Amino acid sequence: VYLGVDCSDVSQVDMTSGSDYKKEKDFILGHQLFLPSTELDEYRVKTAYCNILEQHSKQHIKQKRGGREENSIFKPPGVIFFGAGCAFGFMWLLMIFGICRMVIRSFDPRNELNDMSNRDKIAALAAVAGQEMVERQQEKEDERRVALMQGQ
Repeated sequence: VYLGVDCSDVSQVDMTSGSDYKKEKDFILGHQLFLPSTELDEYRVKTAYCNILEQHSKQHIKQKRGGREENSIFKPPGVIFFGAGCAFGFMWLLMIFGICRMVIRSFDPRNELNDMSNRDKIAALAAVAGQEMVERQQEKEDERRVALMQGQ
């Protein structure tokens, strides 16, 4: 449908039955006879026509939606889901930050003991103590050999 009127610069006005644009509205809708001698202001007719089109388009959209109003995020369910989504996103960012921090710390050998559990620490200390015990036994054996060699 081609309509030769540009409604982008027309302001919205009240088109109810008691409005200032009743005469123009009746002419456009065909409720009143339009004679060639009838004089009308072009701007008022354009304003009435564009507002009637807007009113009909809103009714058509509402009818297609089944009488429902336009969905908005600012209604209670939308706000609840938006808030939960923001909280989930924030928690996800904290998790990613923690993982990155842990990976970076894992490359630093100074943090190796801090990241170990108590069992792992005890096992590591036991391994170090066992190694020292073996070294002491070897030193004693070496000292005994040296003493035997000097005594000969």
